[in-house]
Amino acid sequence: NLSFQAAKHCQNLDVRVLLSGLKYKNKLIYTEREVELVIFDEKYASDEVQKFLSTKLVNISKDYKILTCANIAAEPISADLEQKNDKVYQHTVLGGTFDRLHLAHKLLLSEAALRSNSKITVGVTEENMIKSKILWELIEPLETRMSTVENFLKDICPELNISVVSIEDPFGPTQHDPTIDLLVVSKETIRGGEKVNEVRKSKGLPLLDLVAVDLIDEPAQNPHEEKKISSNTQRMRLLGTLLKPVKQNLNLPKRPYVIGLTGKFIYRNFSNTVELAYNE
Repeated sequence: NLSFQAAKHCQNLDVRVLLSGLKYKNKLIYTEREVELVIFDEKYASDEVQKFLSTKLVNISKDYKILTCANIAAEPISADLEQKNDKVYQHTVLGGTFDRLHLAHKLLLSEAALRSNSKITVGVTEENMIKSKILWELIEPLETRMSTVENFLKDICPELNISVVSIEDPFGPTQHDPTIDLLVVSKETIRGGEKVNEVRKSKGLPLLDLVAVDLIDEPAQNPHEEKKISSNTQRMRLLGTLLKPVKQNLNLPKRPYVIGLTGKFIYRNFSNTVELAYNE
């Protein structure tokens, strides 16, 4: 599984599976950024390589490089994958916080894009819906999250009509848009998908098909983190790191380095607040 291997070996690498070549056999492959390295899984003749580069890749760097990874054993296709429902829909939808877009988000978005032949709508939660999450104060601004989702979808499947909207309740556009016919959820949120259909039924709207995606286990989980790859874990790992560059003040000595602590926990435990000093 490509996503699991990416999570295991290169979580810091932004891995994107381009879907246009899978969905539209004769389509050109377009990317927002220039392609600098092309990797082939077996050795091809030089003229075959050049034909692929000239007829398929639109945005390729003048200084591109070729890498061949031959003699790598392929994993057998599982029975579950072979029997997977591959039905395609006109209009797919999904929702979430999409904080610091990670591999699990990409799986959900890619599933929705792969199953749509026309339009995909993504609901991104507003601030009123995120305050119950772990370290919600560190969640990216709404505009950043929406922009990141849109950029990702335009990169993997630009042929689709992409609509990224903000939502202030769990139902978003599903509670009034009759054109939606598929809702993509994670296996952990399947009950939320069923609730969406209950609301649509009460309003006389057609029920949505549900597709539940099994998310990826966190390969480097510690006892305080979630089992699955999640934004909660990513925010926990931000603790103790600089969110913004330190502006050097030449009028202040370099040490001691004073760190100010703030937040409700510190306020409640004011008598226990300590001053941390860092000596270079």
